[in-house]
Amino acid sequence: MPLTISLVCPACGGTLTADSDDTTISCPYCSLLLAIEADDRVKVITLKNTLDKDGAMKVAMRWLGRATMAWGLRKNAKIMECYPVHLPFWKQRIRAAGWVCGKRLAYYRGGRYHKEPVYKDVEEIVLNDFSWTRIACDPGDIGAEHLQIADGLATLHDENVFKFDVTVSSGDARDEAQQWVETEAWKSARVDRASFCRLHYFPDDLKLIYYPVWIIRYEFFGRMYSVTISGVDGHIIAGRAPASILVKSTIATLVTAAFGFAGGYIMLLPNSASSSLSASGSLRHSGSYSCLPCCFPIIFSIIPVALAYFYYRYKADVTVGHVKDERALNWHWIRR
Repeated sequence: MPLTISLVCPACGGTLTADSDDTTISCPYCSLLLAIEADDRVKVITLKNTLDKDGAMKVAMRWLGRATMAWGLRKNAKIMECYPVHLPFWKQRIRAAGWVCGKRLAYYRGGRYHKEPVYKDVEEIVLNDFSWTRIACDPGDIGAEHLQIADGLATLHDENVFKFDVTVSSGDARDEAQQWVETEAWKSARVDRASFCRLHYFPDDLKLIYYPVWIIRYEFFGRMYSVTISGVDGHIIAGRAPASILVKSTIATLVTAAFGFAGGYIMLLPNSASSSLSASGSLRHSGSYSCLPCCFPIIFSIIPVALAYFYYRYKADVTVGHVKDERALNWHWIRR
């Protein structure tokens, strides 16, 4: 229930009474129209979930049946949970306008081993609208940290709708949006060395949008996976699924064969050159390169085999969205 607040008309000094949810009020004494603004006004919007459970299951099964997924995933996946939820997202649109002057890289001049960059003077006008979004709660394994929010139908407040609690304050959201827009506006100017920069930012109202999603968790041969589906347009927001062994082995075989042929071709070039020189009488072919064409393809083939072993040893999965992939842990282990 909104609170009742007392105000004073700045024109006639009359006492006014308004609700805390009102945005405008008319003075009954002098008919002056006043706008009421709060210090931290946030527009709260709840989008309607237009996707039912059967539709969400069809979208998930269609995604699990792709060729890049594990063999028999669609048939053998055991659905453990399937429920709708509204995730809170902060959204703000900010317009950036101004000028950036400086130098931009034009080309390189010089020889093969020594190149000197050449810059040209530029003056760029920045006038762009940027839309920033961020999840307002802990995403966990949902994988929806940043989302291109689709246009949907707004619905009234429904106590039966399960919503995640907001854990990111509006002040932190505004600061993060401002920093992100400053970086993106600078990138849009495409100036490598700036000598002058004057940018102004015009933010719109901060919005808290409760976005409907379907979360489906399933089990496949003892491992748990999840899929997050949009309840507005039915697209896959995030998900994890086991990758196909056939696709892995095919990629590894093709890459290994390519490295092997490349290594053999490179080592055949000196033999061809020495043989041609020997035929012309300039150099005798001693046969010292005879074993190298056999060794180098093997050495070249070991490289992709080793990379494929470290890349796939932990059963790398197919991921969509901001889901943390186990392959990043593999590469971290390699660098360490």
